[in-house]
Amino acid sequence: MKGRKHQICVDIPEKLLHIIVHVAIKAETVEGCRIFREVLERYPSLDAFSATLASRTAGAVQSAGCHAEHGTRQCVTRVVNFIQGDAMKKILLFACGMFVVMGALHAADMSAQEIMVKVDKRDTGETSISESAMILIDKNGNQRVRQTKMFRRQYPDVKKSISFFLTPADVKDTSFLSYDWEDDAKEDDSWLYLPALRKVKRIAASDKAGSFMGSDFTYSDIEGINIKHYDYAFVKESEMIDGADTWVIESTPKPEFNEKVLDETGYLKSQVWVRKDNFMVVRGMFWVKKGKKIKYLTISDIEKIDNIWTGKTLQMVTTQNGVKAHATVLKNQGISYNKPVDEDMFSTQRMERGL
Repeated sequence: MKGRKHQICVDIPEKLLHIIVHVAIKAETVEGCRIFREVLERYPSLDAFSATLASRTAGAVQSAGCHAEHGTRQCVTRVVNFIQGDAMKKILLFACGMFVVMGALHAADMSAQEIMVKVDKRDTGETSISESAMILIDKNGNQRVRQTKMFRRQYPDVKKSISFFLTPADVKDTSFLSYDWEDDAKEDDSWLYLPALRKVKRIAASDKAGSFMGSDFTYSDIEGINIKHYDYAFVKESEMIDGADTWVIESTPKPEFNEKVLDETGYLKSQVWVRKDNFMVVRGMFWVKKGKKIKYLTISDIEKIDNIWTGKTLQMVTTQNGVKAHATVLKNQGISYNKPVDEDMFSTQRMERGL
């Protein structure tokens, strides 16, 4: 092992804990990467490592923010933009590639359950403010469009969100409020305000499988599910969707939660396509208990907004006996993250006052 120095740390039963190679010149950087390749082959259970690419490049990598948790494109782009010179670029590309290999090996060892936990914990910002068009499409292709505005805020113990319908006149000032509690022992809360009745209605758990404002999304789809209520299994460990590699994962209710899940979601089982680079769900299939229906979810126009991966178009299509019965498109027309949102926004009083 060449270079100015090297360190290897082992525990008492001689299990390799970590290896650090300090290199001084470009040739030694390549040698260090070779060592890491050999370590990966010999110790496949390793899921992290650190590398110093000599004094100049090490500082550059750190300044550019190249870490194991970054994706391939993000890591490489940061470093290449920071360092000038073709020779140095080749070294840094190779070094960043090693981080990617490590991430890929670690991801390959993940279970379907672990992947869905990462989906659930994916960064969506502390707050968000968005405006959307909800397009309802019947089997003949006729459309109705509703404009909405939503506010969301994440607290340590609960995620709160409220949506206001702005147009057309027949749904104007209708609002929907939900509290998604972190504590599994607490039931999530949700309310619907109907201005024609001038009344706030609490949504019972048994009603959450129903259609949200005449759309193909249910109240449960809007609020989200408790991932601990499901068993997960791979259908496919690789499938390309719009140029991105995905896992295909099937979820079925655990026996002890089967009745509760069916009551609250209406789904017998589901499959989702999860992108490997950012843990976003981009496709979904949902088997509905009633009516022999299957629903198909598509999430597209995916981009980073305020450094958060965002799907700007969501489409849910309901089919019955293989024939399209209805569809809903949620088209995001503007969203911002981590901007101030007042606490008093998330109350039944605010629902009645409107925007």
